[in-house]
Amino acid sequence: NVLFDSELDEEKYQKVIQACALESDLAVFPAGDRTEIGEKGINLSGGQKQRVSLARAVYQESDVYLLDDPLSAVDAHVGRHIFDHVIGKNGLLHNKTRVLVTHGVHWLPWVDKVVVLTDGQVSEVGPLDQLMAHNGPFAQFLSQYLEQQEKTLQIEEIKDSGDHRHSKAVLSDLEIENNRKDIFERLLSIESQKSDYTEEQDVAKDHTFHASKEKISKQVSIKSDKDYQVDAQKIIEEEELAGGRVSWTVYTTFGHLMGYISILVLTVLFLTVFVSELVAGFWLTYWVDSPLLNNASIPADSVERANENYFYLKVYSVWGILETVTVVIVTVVKAFRHRRVARIIHDNLITSLLACPIQFFDATPIGRVLSRLSKDIGVIDLTLLLWMEIWLHAMFCIFCSIITVIINLPVLLAVIIPVLILFYIFEKIYLPTSCQIRRLERKWLSPVLSHASESYAGTSVIRALGKETKFMRKAEEKIDFLHSMTITGCACERSV
Repeated sequence: NVLFDSELDEEKYQKVIQACALESDLAVFPAGDRTEIGEKGINLSGGQKQRVSLARAVYQESDVYLLDDPLSAVDAHVGRHIFDHVIGKNGLLHNKTRVLVTHGVHWLPWVDKVVVLTDGQVSEVGPLDQLMAHNGPFAQFLSQYLEQQEKTLQIEEIKDSGDHRHSKAVLSDLEIENNRKDIFERLLSIESQKSDYTEEQDVAKDHTFHASKEKISKQVSIKSDKDYQVDAQKIIEEEELAGGRVSWTVYTTFGHLMGYISILVLTVLFLTVFVSELVAGFWLTYWVDSPLLNNASIPADSVERANENYFYLKVYSVWGILETVTVVIVTVVKAFRHRRVARIIHDNLITSLLACPIQFFDATPIGRVLSRLSKDIGVIDLTLLLWMEIWLHAMFCIFCSIITVIINLPVLLAVIIPVLILFYIFEKIYLPTSCQIRRLERKWLSPVLSHASESYAGTSVIRALGKETKFMRKAEEKIDFLHSMTITGCACERSV
């Protein structure tokens, strides 16, 4: 997060860490600067995120730095430290062009030039003393701001002392001088009065915050297929893969959701379609081989030949109509029942995700969740019943072929039995391998989606630091590995 694919210069790295006030944070992290940062910096506070981003920018050694209020989420003494050691005239960026966007007017005495924006347009430009001497809108605004700050501070002092009788008198005596020296002094005094905490107290608070967070992260357990603990050093948990064949529990769960009666009806309808197709093919063969139609002595326009053709055509049409009607019924039943199953599974998945504790999303990449909601749900919606239909058709064809061979050539039964045994052995090897390849394909889809999501969210940082090529190369590597799993799975299927 700091080096961002740059070469490590230990001396420079330590200077950047010290200048950006990250030493105390790294000291309380369980693995120091090797501690894994979760997606979107879930284990960092707002101030830590700003300081890490600033350290990353400082380490890159650019010529121009655009700093969009980098001190807004840090404590007063930390902001003072960062300004002095990074942004200020004696900081690491003293020889760089720095454009600081800030609402903190107490930093103005130390900047070279002030650019005032009014309604999105530049209204005044120049050193602070010049703008104050000009007594324009900015000088008037600054005077009003200082007056309000002094009133607030004096009211707090009166309340702390318990003396409310002189508050009106004190407020009525407040007068704001417009000379440059007084403005500088009051800016400095307001900044010092805002810093009520000593550096030691803030460091102690930071230590308490990190210690509490570390303690919580060690105690929280996340429930998934297997309970696991969130490691303080490793936020993102490795995805676990099942092994071997698909468990029968998966089939029984799907059957329960689909309805066993519906599965039985669909099976009968599928077999009816296959039988109709097979019988229609046999009938067409008998039609072509009809002795009457092949008798050359019978004229082509004879009544006998016409009646014979009409008879075969009627029977063939009956089987064709039966097959068509059955296919329509299968399609309708399959669509309604399958949609019900897909909706139930999707709703259960969404309900489970919404019921997960926040720590689950801290330890689970968004790509893994997207993979479950896209690719896995897509398999249920589109391909599951299709493969079941293909399997039934293949089993029916094999069964019919074996019966046909046994009827016509019983002697081949001695060959069929060893072939079936070899097929069973091959199936025992193929199915676990194929299932594992598909699981790996699903697993490697998650990093691709996570990388795409993270790259999209951090596009501004990637472009600013000129790391587009690195992220494109990293994305290509992940996609290549995913495609290698896909191609291996396809090759495994084709080999069968």
